[in-house]
Amino acid sequence: AVQAAQAAATAAGGGVVAFGSGTWKFQPVIIPGVTPYANYAYVSGNVHFRFAGIGACILTPLNANQPLFLVTTVHPPAIPLAAGVRFMGGFTVKAHPSGSTGPAIDLSGARQWVIESPSYLDSSGGTSGGAGTYNSVIGLGIDTYGCRIINPVCEGQLLGTCFAGSIDRTT
Repeated sequence: AVQAAQAAATAAGGGVVAFGSGTWKFQPVIIPGVTPYANYAYVSGNVHFRFAGIGACILTPLNANQPLFLVTTVHPPAIPLAAGVRFMGGFTVKAHPSGSTGPAIDLSGARQWVIESPSYLDSSGGTSGGAGTYNSVIGLGIDTYGCRIINPVCEGQLLGTCFAGSIDRTT
């Protein structure tokens, strides 16, 4: 459903994919990037994402070791660039029970993104037991700059290394 809504907004020349209250389990959402660098520009027809709020909208991957969102291209090995994407309204990332070695949101190639009120829960939601975790909630990879993360929340949860931090996409 998430990928279908994104595809419809893309076909319409841009728009907003809305996530209502509840737990959303889905495959990674691929944000299309442009290559080569000469094609890079802010695109007014971007697809943006609106969430129902921290704790009300919970995002979790269908499978372990999957990000929820990432930038990609059809022209490897170049690093893609995607500009001006907005995550509005706040949301909670909940890790898969088996965890993930990467970030929940991979910002490699992201420029001038705004992410409002991201929060994090390990797979046990802070209760005792062997929780699955993400290595980080937001991964800052190659060619990430000018992004703004507003009001991040992570309290009392198991997390691999950091809430937002560097990732290595060179290997």
